[in-house]
Formats: sequence, C-alpha cells, structure tokens
Amino acid sequence: MNLTEKYNSVLHYPLYFWKNRKHMHTMNFSSENREIRDVTKVVLRDYGSLFISQGEEESLRIEGEPEVLRTVKTWVNSGELILDIDESWFQKTLSAVTSAIEGRSLKYHLMVKNLEGIYVQGAAQVKMTGLKTESIYLTLKGAGEMIITGIEAGLVDIDLPGAGVISASGRTDRLNVSVKGAGSYDGPRLESRDARVSLRGVGKATVWATGKLDAVVEGIGSIDYYGNPDIRQQVNGLGKVNHRS
Repeated sequence: MNLTEKYNSVLHYPLYFWKNRKHMHTMNFSSENREIRDVTKVVLRDYGSLFISQGEEESLRIEGEPEVLRTVKTWVNSGELILDIDESWFQKTLSAVTSAIEGRSLKYHLMVKNLEGIYVQGAAQVKMTGLKTESIYLTLKGAGEMIITGIEAGLVDIDLPGAGVISASGRTDRLNVSVKGAGSYDGPRLESRDARVSLRGVGKATVWATGKLDAVVEGIGSIDYYGNPDIRQQVNGLGKVNHRS
C-alpha cells in the first residue's frame, strides 16, 4: 500500500466507524498497573490522555482496549518515564482517529512524588492538578493539549513549537514561554512575578505578570498580559502586545 492509499484509508475509517458505532460501543475495556520508580520526567508520544497527580507514592495505571494495552510500552530511563505505542505510523494514525470518534481514548493515570518535566509529541492530552515543585519544563509538539491547574513552582518553562494549546493556573516566581508556529498559551490565571514571552509565527500567548515582563513578537501573533509589570517589548512584523484588565 503506497502513501496515498494509506491516507485515503485513514479518511475512510471515520465513516466506517460512524456507521458501525453501535457495535463499537460493545467493545471491552480493561486496565492494568505498571511498575515505576523514581520518575521525575514524563514523555508521552502519539495519542492518549495522561492524568497526573502528586502524592507520597508512585503509580501508573493504564486503561484501554486489551489489544491496545498490549501495544503500550512503558519504561523508566534515568528518571524519565516513556509512554509509547508499539505500532506502525499508519496504525498509530488509525488508532488516534478511531479513539477520537468513539470518545474512548487510551488513558494513563500517573501519580508522582515530584515532577520536573513533561514532553508530549502528537495529538495527546495531559491534565495535571495541584503540583508543587521547584521547577518544571513543559514541551508540547504537535496538536495536543495540556491543562495545568493549581501549580506552585519557582520556575515554569513552556515550549510550544507546534499547533498545540497549553493552559495553566496557579503561581510561579518565574515564567518562560516560547511559542513557535500556530500554538497557543493561555495563562491569565497563572500568576508570575517575572515573565519572558517569545512569540514567533501566528500563535498567541496570554500571561499574568506582577514584576517584570519581557515580550518579543516576530510575525503576526499577539501577546496579551494582565497585571502592571515593568514591560520591555519588541515587535517585528504585524504582531501586537496588548495590556488587559
């Protein structure tokens, strides 16, 4: 099967599964626990939903169809937890499409003692609530989504090189945001003392800063900010830096 045939096959599957959705809803779903230890970073590839919480014990539970669970590979390397799917590119694309249609995504439930980084590649979703940490680095490549609520950190560093969306609330001393492409950072409820925001492309960033704000826009994107910080801004192109109240 050549690339064009594979592409057309993927486009055909949404219609097939919609016509057969009554049968699809009878599928069996199960869960299993995976052993993890000393996790400080997470890498999530391809698709699925990752739910992260903080506690005194570490744990990882995965939910999905049995045949899908058999393809899920998890391992820890130097504190980095890898969540990956052992499938071909075509099968991964097909699995992501069918999961979205059925609303029954592969789900990871992760509890950590501490977390310093999250790296997501693909169309995956991450939800994290109530994390307390000295610093955390968030990277989202692709068209995925991160929702971070109630975080308390000394540093939050965000890198958005694709078309994804990251939203955050809580409090941090320092905030670094880099948006390249068509991504969006939504952080009007994340209070930061000092913030640095770099926007290149057609994306958008919304921040809340109380001390200092360094804002750079290259392209036609926009930076909106709340608070009354001392601001230094540089705009190259048709982009804008806007004060909101």
